[in-house]
Amino acid sequence: MKDEIRLIVGKKIGAVVVAEGRRDSPKSQVFLVFDDATTYELYGDVRGSGGLDRGGTKWAVGYAKKFGGKITVYGDEEIGGSELKWDRIR
Repeated sequence: MKDEIRLIVGKKIGAVVVAEGRRDSPKSQVFLVFDDATTYELYGDVRGSGGLDRGGTKWAVGYAKKFGGKITVYGDEEIGGSELKWDRIR
């Protein structure tokens, strides 16, 4: 994941645009459209979950740890910093 995703912290999402690709384009694209008219694109093999989960950042980090790999959190003072990283490779 590119570090630029940190730029979306604190922004308010006004819309979400989803596109399914063809052979000559990304498989999936998700555009987060913010209330200040900026956008952030996620692309590739992007999949959504079955719904919204409660629990905040601590819950999300705990769940992500189950799958191993590198975890980076931007902008949540609740858990001790504005940028936190965990490295756990299985």
